[in-house]
Amino acid sequence: MRATIKSTRRRNICSLGLITLSTIAGLLLAPAIATASAPPASGPQGSAPTVGAAATDRTEVHAYVPVDSSDTTKRGSVTCPEGSVAVSGGLLDDLATPQGTFRIGESVPKPTGDGWEVQIYNPQHVRGSTYVAALCDPVARDYQIVEGTPISVAPNQSKQATATCTDGRRAVSGGWRTDVPDVAGSQSLPNPSGTGWLNVVRNFGPGNATIAPLTVCARVDNYTEVTGPRTMVQPGGTARSSAWCPVGLRVVGGGYHTDTINMTAAGSSNDDGGLWSWVVTVRSDDPQPRQHYAVAVCIS
Repeated sequence: MRATIKSTRRRNICSLGLITLSTIAGLLLAPAIATASAPPASGPQGSAPTVGAAATDRTEVHAYVPVDSSDTTKRGSVTCPEGSVAVSGGLLDDLATPQGTFRIGESVPKPTGDGWEVQIYNPQHVRGSTYVAALCDPVARDYQIVEGTPISVAPNQSKQATATCTDGRRAVSGGWRTDVPDVAGSQSLPNPSGTGWLNVVRNFGPGNATIAPLTVCARVDNYTEVTGPRTMVQPGGTARSSAWCPVGLRVVGGGYHTDTINMTAAGSSNDDGGLWSWVVTVRSDDPQPRQHYAVAVCIS
């Protein structure tokens, strides 16, 4: 049974603890747990993999967000169907706007847990549009939103902040809140143990930025982290990568990993219907070609 998609629009789908920058550089090169280089034979090109009843009830919802050229930032949110909670969410590309136009300035569940919120960073002051998405689940077990210790990030600096799950729950998704408009993330992904969510966020603004990390925690079966193939991004360019769940599992959340703090995510979300993959679009401001990859959190 495929998850319901609450729109018929045509689209492409794309959507921190204190350390020194030298430590961040090491984290940027750290591998994740598992890898997957291609969609499974039973993915969207074939029949759906076997999943539990809870997985088939998950629903993807999304909302259109117009962005004007005068907007340095723009906020968007989407609400889950009544009785569901947002297990993950993110930002999607709109075909009407060039890929990689915007950056993810904030991506978090609503405080009430019944939807997802995104702050779009528009440093080039481009007029366009995008979509905020949420993957909603009516039967999530022991659902909990955990906020980690907020950190302060100085102008033109990047720092890591992490939020950690408790009492045996696993981190199915996460992100961060901020109090300034001009920040963007170069990493947002589960830690290797799957017990917390790690973010590396860069402050492009003239003053200090406060970053509050969050993670969505739940009790799940067959928790598996999967990394997609490394994808090269040319200087000043954008590139998309995907991470596919193994046969028998389905995506519940995901994120992204880059090889430099000079790359930031322009989109991060589950694929159509939230069935098999997590898709990421990254923009690079690095003077050298750099790599990134998507990370999917898969469960039964």
